Amino acid sequence: MEAQPTQSYGQRTITLGTPERQVTFGIDDLCRHTIIFGSSGSGKTTRSFNPMLTDMLGRLGAGAFVIAAKAEAVGEAVEIARRAGRECLVIEPGSAVGLDLLSGSPDVDAMYFRDTFGRVGEEAKTWVDAAVARMKNALRMLRAAGTQYYTFEHLTSYCFDDKFAAMVRIQASERLRGLDHNSDEAWTIREAMSYEDTRYLQFTPETRRAVQFAVSQLLEPLRDVQISKTFARKHNLVSVESVFTGKVIVLHVPRSRYERAAQAIYTLAKRRFFTALENRRSDPSLDQTRPVVFGVDEYQLCISESDIQSLGVIRSAGCMVLATTQGVSSLYSVLPRHHVDAALQNFTQKIFYKTDDDETLNTLDRATKHNTNRIEMSSLFAMNRNQALCHLTVGDDTVDAILTMKPLFITPDFSQQTPGAQLPAGTTANHFAA
Repeated sequence: MEAQPTQSYGQRTITLGTPERQVTFGIDDLCRHTIIFGSSGSGKTTRSFNPMLTDMLGRLGAGAFVIAAKAEAVGEAVEIARRAGRECLVIEPGSAVGLDLLSGSPDVDAMYFRDTFGRVGEEAKTWVDAAVARMKNALRMLRAAGTQYYTFEHLTSYCFDDKFAAMVRIQASERLRGLDHNSDEAWTIREAMSYEDTRYLQFTPETRRAVQFAVSQLLEPLRDVQISKTFARKHNLVSVESVFTGKVIVLHVPRSRYERAAQAIYTLAKRRFFTALENRRSDPSLDQTRPVVFGVDEYQLCISESDIQSLGVIRSAGCMVLATTQGVSSLYSVLPRHHVDAALQNFTQKIFYKTDDDETLNTLDRATKHNTNRIEMSSLFAMNRNQALCHLTVGDDTVDAILTMKPLFITPDFSQQTPGAQLPAGTTANHFAA
């Protein structure tokens, strides 16, 4: 989907390279999104991601939502925020604060759930779609019964506990009786009840079991006690909209322990963030001028099909996406090729470090082959560790250049930890402030 023209966010700039050869970006340029390619250890984090995030927070005054899939990325993001004088909240299983992953709209949240299933075979798509319909109508019933029930935990109970579902239906029916028959809310409740009575309960027992199995594939990983404490409660939750006031939110769910749950939470969180950005323009109570960063070090860990539409739309809301990935092949391992290619088209700014991934090299070739001042791909292999081959757009001009990138090595400063904050295992802190 083509984005509307990007609103101008002022004349603040950041620079890549050295005085001998550098490129200067305005915020509008960065809202075209940046992706950094490079094999493991090539320098993409220390020489591009961390320096650019530092300048985005410091020089541009951006708020940020960072998905830190690697443990070391958490401490680095916290320290970058501290140096910029910004409040930073780290959210991980068992942390003192949680993240509000549900938007409150059953139809929207059901589409979040669809994203978390990721790549499925043709034979499984029918069951996934049926599971999403089941969860959408379950969420409608829960919202009708009361907002206190609109959680992951109660969604699981509704889908798998007949007694709880019957109680919710009674409360939803009482709510319905007090509504105008022609209101949208009354229609939604009637539709949810109709789905159960005339569709779901009319399925054969075998079909219902298949649908329930698909539902459990998503919800069961979220039943871990630490996950539940952080993401399933209704109190002490951080709103993603707080990035519009300049806060930095860092989300870390260790994949080594929470493999499937991590994938689901990262996808849900990303979709929640993108939806907040898309709604930003229609909510005058939110800061309309501050740019925000969506940062993800290792994009292959959370890419999803809906990125194809969202990455283009959020440009006009002042969002600068900053992502790294080991290679295009790693993205192809998650989504079908045509979906990845469509998503990558939203990244106008491309930075390449050394790689032997053929698909990444093909992407570089396609990006630069029409440039009259094209740099030969062989130059990629002749670069030293501090150099990157960059295919960039500044204003209306395309720039292909080999730039020298000054490394930024981040050592977290735990002496700045806020008194009373709990220090979890590893290198993170639940709350830092300058």
